[in-house]
Amino acid sequence: MNQNIYCNPRLVIDDREIAYCDSVSYRDNGGNALTSISATFTDPDLENITLYNKKVEFFLNYGSEDCTPIFRGIIKNFSTNDTNMSINALDARSLLTGESGFPVVIDDNDNYDGQTIIEFLQDTIDNKMNTNLLSTTYMNSMDKPIYMTGVRQSGAPYDIVREKIQKTLNDDDILSPKSYELDIIHNYESSSLVIRKQRSVENLPDVAFSYNDGIINLSYTDRGNPSFAIGETNENQQVRFDYGNNSDGDLGVRTQFDIESRGEVAEKLIPFLISKQDAEKKITINASKGHYLQLGTIIRVEVPDNNVVGQYRLVSKSVAYNVNKVSCQLVLNKQPIRITDYIN
Repeated sequence: MNQNIYCNPRLVIDDREIAYCDSVSYRDNGGNALTSISATFTDPDLENITLYNKKVEFFLNYGSEDCTPIFRGIIKNFSTNDTNMSINALDARSLLTGESGFPVVIDDNDNYDGQTIIEFLQDTIDNKMNTNLLSTTYMNSMDKPIYMTGVRQSGAPYDIVREKIQKTLNDDDILSPKSYELDIIHNYESSSLVIRKQRSVENLPDVAFSYNDGIINLSYTDRGNPSFAIGETNENQQVRFDYGNNSDGDLGVRTQFDIESRGEVAEKLIPFLISKQDAEKKITINASKGHYLQLGTIIRVEVPDNNVVGQYRLVSKSVAYNVNKVSCQLVLNKQPIRITDYIN
């Protein structure tokens, strides 16, 4: 695909390597969202073949040959013109989500009461689905299991689990609560669903970035820490918890719990609000390294600006290839922010 000795990417569709690729753009936004690629290429032998739902793999091969792809998924749409073809694809989790995802019906006769979301996913993927693309090979146990007891609904399995995970915090340490995220690991022949617990930014960093090592350029935005949180019970009663003062004015976050008691909601609001602290900076780095870093990696930023120097989590990543260059953009934050949570 490219004679550049530092990067020789490969795009493979339905186990067939594409002869000439103009560009590939890979994005991982985290937050339980699916990773995606878009690509433009030329291959006359594919012009009259439908590519919808075909398997696609992208090997970045940055610096050396990759044993496993940086992306494996399914083509969701494609287009052709007189000169080339274009595709858009989502990772293998797309088999489990959305209107086209594998459907499940959980009712009083067939349910997962007493079982965890891990057991639910393992049963669905390993026993009910007919696919070699997605597996649970690397599925891990959780130190604070989330149970499926009482769940009665139909729909896509990933959507059911994602909703439960997004409402869960590990608050064993109330001063350092941790959230969970769904992710995917690509091995040689298939891709495995995994669940990751957020790591503390106080851990030893996995990698350091500086202007002499990794940073091409850097920018950041700043936002005040939330000083209060509003929580709703399952009967839409509201509870407010205040935490310190904000010199930039009152700024709050909102959430909802499947809890009837206002007192229990008040207790849950404490770790929820604390988990949103120190999330005011969003740092964007155009980088010369870090192409393979996993989201959640702890990165030490070492720059002269005292407003930026420190440790952060990698919360989003994009890698783009064309015939002229390979670019990598990393987004860092101590805690991923969902703007829709904020109340001004």
